[in-house]
Amino acid sequence: MFTTTFSQLARVTGGKLNAPAHCSAVSIESVSSDTRTLQQGDLFVALSGAKYDGHNFLEEAIARGAIGVVVSAGLNSTLADGNNVPQVVVGDTLLALQKLAQWNAAQSDSLKIGITGSVGKTTTRHMIQTVLSQEFHGIQSPGNFNNQIGVALSLLQLKEEHEFGVIEFGASSPGEIAELARWTEPEIGVLTNLGPAHLDGFGSVETVIQSKAELIDAVGENGLMILPIETACIPEIKRRLPSRVITTGQLKECDVFAENLSFQQGVLQFSVEQNAYRLQVPGKHFLNAALISLGIARELGLSCQQIQAGFNQFKPLAGRCQLRRMGNWTIIDDCYNANPLSALAGLNAIAELAGVKNRIAVLGDMLGLGERAAHYHRKLGTQIAKSNLDFLLVYGQFANDVAHGALLAGMNGSRIGVFSDLGLLKEILALWLDDECGILVKGSRHMQMERVLTWLEKQAESQLQASSKVEPIRPYRQAG
Repeated sequence: MFTTTFSQLARVTGGKLNAPAHCSAVSIESVSSDTRTLQQGDLFVALSGAKYDGHNFLEEAIARGAIGVVVSAGLNSTLADGNNVPQVVVGDTLLALQKLAQWNAAQSDSLKIGITGSVGKTTTRHMIQTVLSQEFHGIQSPGNFNNQIGVALSLLQLKEEHEFGVIEFGASSPGEIAELARWTEPEIGVLTNLGPAHLDGFGSVETVIQSKAELIDAVGENGLMILPIETACIPEIKRRLPSRVITTGQLKECDVFAENLSFQQGVLQFSVEQNAYRLQVPGKHFLNAALISLGIARELGLSCQQIQAGFNQFKPLAGRCQLRRMGNWTIIDDCYNANPLSALAGLNAIAELAGVKNRIAVLGDMLGLGERAAHYHRKLGTQIAKSNLDFLLVYGQFANDVAHGALLAGMNGSRIGVFSDLGLLKEILALWLDDECGILVKGSRHMQMERVLTWLEKQAESQLQASSKVEPIRPYRQAG
């Protein structure tokens, strides 16, 4: 964050400063809204939510070294008398945080890159940052910070020395992308693939597309949009694109055209304009992120060698199609979230997994699909039956729909398990596990499919311990 003072903070947020006179000029250099991660010298913003109210943690924040607090008028009563830390009292602490973030972004001369889409946002964001860091100093949104709080906290990371910032935008209803982009003012916009996601908020895929296109409007005619050609060809997107566009993909008309594509033993290889690149990733679907990252990097003057160095350093994030080894099993940890597009990508990744005997998918519900949820789960079942999956275990409210789709498309019913209880799922999974299995674990965030991963880790540890206790057979020696 750019250094500010409490008096300036009050002006930016429209708040009232309650502090001794000498505190008005005290410098503020960082912000926190969570006492669990608050560092000495942070400004604490007390946000109020459905489950937690930061005003209940004011004393804890001060004890941990908060330099001051931002509180809502009428909700700061839990701050004990005698605490002389500066307070900025505002009408709404979330709005104050957003105003401060917008102010901070405006102070920065860094290149702002805004990214949104239905699938692959976080992976693409992370890869862009990894590649650009070969030449420039910058930041990316941390973790899953892509909503109204997360984007604000992401923008507050920007400091004077930063040359770029890659900011991820998420949304579940129309207008949200426009608001997040307004604070950020991105000069480069990135759209990933679009499809059915958060339909309970958007209502239809058409509305998803219109809402994601809000990023194009925010970038404007003077900015640059980069996106897969499949996305660029959607009529609503094509109509709103500015004059400066970079398309990516495997069609010759793409501005960044990938050819000579191969995927073997966990290595993705391709070439662009006769320059060869390689990435160690779990599946071909990482190509989209690679081409977008490459397109931005070339636009900013990075060499082929620098781009490849960035690819060499890239590692998939936990829960986002991350390849893990547990005992004799190869696990694709894709349990952070799920929608129809990302589920298909996960299936392709397990299908492409080399060196495994049996392929098992453990899938939780894809949530947020509204009235079309059953349809999309049945469609997923059809796609599963057409893959080379050996066993399918489905868990949740829509498990029967996935199984029904798979059965109708020809998958053997004896290789499908349907569960409403995760404990029973684990018992059946234990029967199907064998040496050198490949296992995809995926589901929406609220399905908490990481519980399956934790169980698999324990199973692998138990097997290792059991094998280490087996005494070696001693050679027979005849007496005499």
